[in-house]
Amino acid sequence: MLIEMIMSSPVSERSYTYSKAESVISGLEPRLNESILKLMCCRASADSQLRWREEITDLLGRMAEIRMRPDQYPAPSSFYFRLLYEEPYGTAAEANVTCGLRRMVRQFHMKYFVEVECVVSRLREFHKAFSELASSGLNLADPDEEQKLADLVAGL
Repeated sequence: MLIEMIMSSPVSERSYTYSKAESVISGLEPRLNESILKLMCCRASADSQLRWREEITDLLGRMAEIRMRPDQYPAPSSFYFRLLYEEPYGTAAEANVTCGLRRMVRQFHMKYFVEVECVVSRLREFHKAFSELASSGLNLADPDEEQKLADLVAGL
């Protein structure tokens, strides 16, 4: 199939069972949250920031295209929020964000000057906004819908 035909195809979703969708999103979550924290907290070159934004956009796009079998419906916002924020952070959000920041300090040999409580709040709000967007049935084959995701990531 030619790339033009693939890109113009109306199919923009992947159909999974509920448990497979959970597994896929849970597998992408660590990379996503690490890239979000890097973008929010690290002073880095424009090239690094662009690379992190592209990775975040790609990972979110993969999650947003998931539909539940058999009826091809998007998961509810609570599904995405639970997997992306509540399970990895939940009631230990400040401790878990601090742990992630320590790892980044070692990796990038840098100092960070952020209020952890602020980072937790921004992270929670970001995941809440994405969860609502994904549950609305985001269609990434539509340029207007794709722009909504790009705008969300640009706000980080």
